[in-house]
Amino acid sequence: MSAAVLLLAAAVVVFVGEWLAPRQRAWPIFGLLSLLAAGAVLGEWLALPGAAAAAHPHDPLGRFVAWTGLVISALTICAAIGLGGDDRPRGDRTAGLLVMLAGLVLTTAATDVVSLFLAAELVWLPAVLLAGADRERLHRPAQEPGRLAPSFVSTLLLLVGLALLAALGGTIALPGIRAALAVAYTPEAPAQAIGAGSALGKTALVLIVAAAGTRLGLACFEGEGFGPLTQLAAFVVLARVPAAALPGYETHAQLVLGVPALGALVVGGLLSVAQTRMGPTLAAIAVAHAGLVLCGLTAGVWQHAPAPLQSGAVGGLPGGTVAAAAFLAASLLAATGWRTLIEGMRFNGRRIEYAEELAGLVRSSPLPAACALVLLAALAALPPLATFWGLLYVIGAALAVPGTSAFGGSANLFVLLAIAAALALFLAACALARLAAAIVFDPPAGTPQLVGGRWGMAAALIAAAALLAAGLVPGMVLASFK
Repeated sequence: MSAAVLLLAAAVVVFVGEWLAPRQRAWPIFGLLSLLAAGAVLGEWLALPGAAAAAHPHDPLGRFVAWTGLVISALTICAAIGLGGDDRPRGDRTAGLLVMLAGLVLTTAATDVVSLFLAAELVWLPAVLLAGADRERLHRPAQEPGRLAPSFVSTLLLLVGLALLAALGGTIALPGIRAALAVAYTPEAPAQAIGAGSALGKTALVLIVAAAGTRLGLACFEGEGFGPLTQLAAFVVLARVPAAALPGYETHAQLVLGVPALGALVVGGLLSVAQTRMGPTLAAIAVAHAGLVLCGLTAGVWQHAPAPLQSGAVGGLPGGTVAAAAFLAASLLAATGWRTLIEGMRFNGRRIEYAEELAGLVRSSPLPAACALVLLAALAALPPLATFWGLLYVIGAALAVPGTSAFGGSANLFVLLAIAAALALFLAACALARLAAAIVFDPPAGTPQLVGGRWGMAAALIAAAALLAAGLVPGMVLASFK
């Protein structure tokens, strides 16, 4: 039984169980056990002989993304187990997470445009439905129909873009599309081949990037546990198609990916220092992090280019796509750990929204305070945490792209992206420093109640420990791509 089938079956059991006996702790516990079983299935092929492992549908990048989604889902469900009463999410939220994770596993294994579209929608559609359920649980205004329009528009854009891509390559298989385009590519005359892509291919490229980029951005503002899986699925789409499957379109992919990356870095960095509430601040930082991921994917375009144009690495650092995956995984792990920690705390009986409500936490609750400081440092990409190395990898990959005439002057764009990335993360660190200062230096305004119990605290501690361990031994993460 594949991991995706196991997860879908478990989702059906949890959904039916919630309908029969709502808000029982048994459903998130069952969901967590299902994730452990899915992890065992995903890990089986690690022991396969070389030839069998090479034939497995999950390549190293896909395997890394699938495991990242599984770990984040497990931490989210752990936090749900610790909550009680009306604070505990309904079982359909656990079922939705299992469905989304199944879709992510299928997305990482997709080798044609049809399965890629269907698998990505299996992730994105439940995210839209779960957003409404979480707003009701958190007593927030219901989603207006107009707010759902970007999600449905992105679905349409992805469908049309992948259809045009299949028409361009004459096949639905992604390797076949790349092979067909590579035939038209002439390494002997790279200056003629680059920029000579057809209008059909350029249109497909723009539509696919617009669709996946929209999902990547929208997920930054819906951080109730399903946003990370949406971002991972969008990353897979961008890594599979624009960054790897379109030889001869490198300069176009560079612009289509690089310009939004620059915009996200600038907007996210500036907005992060202009916010007073924690939620909008973290959403703005997530936008900046998404821009950094797009920056890595932009550099990854040249990593996958035909041999005469491939960019090397600086000092043994990984290529752009791998660097983007490493940073995205660390960033989402830090955001998930912070969310599980804050969701498990209450101030005067209500959810924590302002930095002042965490004032003096280091004196009233030392362990949660220490965990919070590590997670804030990770969100700011400070050394020696894993996000710092991810930031270094992305900037190194961007600066490794040569600035020859065949690249259309791409070095200028990548230098600009590297500078914008450093400034955006600096502004994010300044915004998060205000929160850290309140935790450490301000006098206590009260003692926050830990309603998440041991499960929620354990999830936050695991996230913080994992970020610290991966930061102290960065080669451990890179080894998973080999």
